[in-house]
Amino acid sequence: MKKTSKLKKDYCCGHCALKRDVLAGAVRLKLNFGCRVHSPHACGCDPDYGPYNYKTHTKEEVLGGVKRWATQEEAVEHQTLLCQRMKDMASPKNRVVVPEIRREGQRILKAGTNVSVQLKRKSGTKRDDAFVMECYEDNHVKLYVDSMSDIVTVPADEFVKARRGTTRVL
Repeated sequence: MKKTSKLKKDYCCGHCALKRDVLAGAVRLKLNFGCRVHSPHACGCDPDYGPYNYKTHTKEEVLGGVKRWATQEEAVEHQTLLCQRMKDMASPKNRVVVPEIRREGQRILKAGTNVSVQLKRKSGTKRDDAFVMECYEDNHVKLYVDSMSDIVTVPADEFVKARRGTTRVL
């Protein structure tokens, strides 16, 4: 967790903030148990969690399961797995830097472009102001997020919205 300048505010992403709220007892989560899909709706503490084969399982068997209120330990483990999965996805070892990313129907992303980003990657969540530091060949961008005073690497998709103006990048 990252210490911020605000008192009593520790977070590094939306999943860590939600995990903190779950630990405080302010939030309860409903998770899908018995599902065999590696997705945000599957829980790693479930014994049936793991890889599956589309050829041997039907869609109903794979996406089935029971949605129920998770215990505090299950919810914390689930949020920790989601946070770790996002960090692993965002930081592969070898990345090729490109000058810009052209997106169909949206503004071009290049170093210095001002953007607003939803770090939790879910519609309806808070947007943070940031600017692009580097663009990568695999459609990821490295951003400096102002509110966190930290650098994050995220996919350049619908959760990264370019705004007017640029910031000088050294």
